[in-house]
Amino acid sequence: MKSKLSLLLSAYIIGMSLLSVNVKALPQLAYAVDEIDKLEHEKQERLDAKEDLLIQATETEKEKAELSAQLEKFKKDLIASQNDLQLKNQLLLELANNKVLKQKLYEDTLMTKQKLMRTMYKGVQFSPLEIFLGSENFSDYSHTSNYFDRVIDEIHRQGTEIQGLLADLSQIITQEEKEKARLAVEAENLKNQTVETDKKVQEIATDLKNINSQIATLEGEIENITAEQEALIRSKLSATQLFTTVGDSEQGAQELPDPGFSPAYAAFSYGYPHRVGMSQYGAYGRAKAGQDYITILKAYYKDVSVEEMDGQPEEIEVTGVGSLNFEEEYLMGIAEMPASWANDGGMEALKAQAVAARTYALSYTNNGQGAICATQSCQVYLKSKAESDSAKAWHDAVEATKGMVIVNGGKPIKAWYASTAGGYTRLPTDFDVKWNSTPGYIKRIRDTDGGGKPYEGPSYADSPWFHKAWYSNADGHPWLTEEEMDDLLNAAQLSDDQNEHLSHPDNGGWSYEEVEEKVTEDGNDIIKDISSIKPIFSTEGYTSSLVVKHAGGTTEVDGQRFRKVFVLRSRGNLALWSSLYDIEVQ
Repeated sequence: MKSKLSLLLSAYIIGMSLLSVNVKALPQLAYAVDEIDKLEHEKQERLDAKEDLLIQATETEKEKAELSAQLEKFKKDLIASQNDLQLKNQLLLELANNKVLKQKLYEDTLMTKQKLMRTMYKGVQFSPLEIFLGSENFSDYSHTSNYFDRVIDEIHRQGTEIQGLLADLSQIITQEEKEKARLAVEAENLKNQTVETDKKVQEIATDLKNINSQIATLEGEIENITAEQEALIRSKLSATQLFTTVGDSEQGAQELPDPGFSPAYAAFSYGYPHRVGMSQYGAYGRAKAGQDYITILKAYYKDVSVEEMDGQPEEIEVTGVGSLNFEEEYLMGIAEMPASWANDGGMEALKAQAVAARTYALSYTNNGQGAICATQSCQVYLKSKAESDSAKAWHDAVEATKGMVIVNGGKPIKAWYASTAGGYTRLPTDFDVKWNSTPGYIKRIRDTDGGGKPYEGPSYADSPWFHKAWYSNADGHPWLTEEEMDDLLNAAQLSDDQNEHLSHPDNGGWSYEEVEEKVTEDGNDIIKDISSIKPIFSTEGYTSSLVVKHAGGTTEVDGQRFRKVFVLRSRGNLALWSSLYDIEVQ
């Protein structure tokens, strides 16, 4: 449904046409209606994306709760198992001590028997007649003989009994040792399960944090900027936003119109959009340079292996599409890289993309347990590509890498990728990304060959987004007059708490003169009559500052601050999508 403002503008256009008044304004008003409808559509897409994220957050919360409950059970079972093991150790110690005592008793009994036998042996040296004559009577003789026999029998019986007890104790100790070993294995398994489950809980907590961060980004507001300014910035960025990945067909190179005035200034971004993980054009350039797909992937992700992983799902649930065979249908229809690249040395890039897409899907769905969307919010799936003969090179890349996954710590990674990194990849926690967590396998790299030539640049892949000035058709061109550039550089010298006054003058912001007054009040030099603007690039891949030489001297302007002011204050829909940028002059 159209917004109220859109309907009012439509009614106004109809009324104006009926009255035949100000006909020249009609195309502009019609354009405004189209722009509002476009913004409404984009807003709805964001709302839909937010709804998907909210559902994902709910499912993740549920999974976290289930795993947390499982973790608590493992912890309790582990404590019980460790207690059982401790009791078993105490029992074995008691049994061992008892065995020692029984062994001592047996040895003492055996010694007594041996002493008695020696005594009897000595007695045998006398004849029975001598023993009898030595006795007072026959009764004494008989009594003495019987006594020795009974004592020997008793000692023998005790020894046999003790031997039996020792044998029983040995058997009991053997059984208890086996039980102790079983308990030790059980305790170790429970310990491993506890550690692994705790790790999963932490990973899910991180995922949930990232999801909530994405929701906040969709809802969020820019600090110290009024709602009207936020709407303006969103409108500007929406007007220049393109697909975040290359897609199924390649974008054309940008040809800038002549500014028609001089000097003319334009801000050029390096890369688009988030610059995290694998650069698709970088992969294309590396393939052209002769690298295979495993080398390409390891260039963008650290501490990983690329291997065939067992236990992958046969099918995957795709939101709005249904259940698809993972390899033969879903992956064959991933529309994130042109199949035509294979015709120009890019087959290994297609293979790298196939492995990255497979890995991303497995990580996103927890190995097929959840669903994945078919849009850029996840990764694009098109049934038509899965069935198209023109996509044969892509299908071949999927088939050639069947089952291959990027693995870290035994698990598929979140294989983030984007169109173009602009020569440098970034971390998710960097100031220009702000995804709140950086897995250990994501890294910053300078994406160039040994001679310093960017793989995404003209020497290799020649990405249309490698070095691009962002503007909309309504702007006509990205060029700024010297007065406009002076004003932006001056505004960038003001602090964040003055942002609410720094919209473009046509949108209620301070005039050029008012900005200059504030610059002077803050004790800074007014920038006028620019002779040069030199960007200072950080080795981490962003523009740290702009060194401006002008009539008043040399001023170094903070790079992050200028980018924010440029998006806020520049005319029309001019934008700086990347934190790595420079200024060109004609």
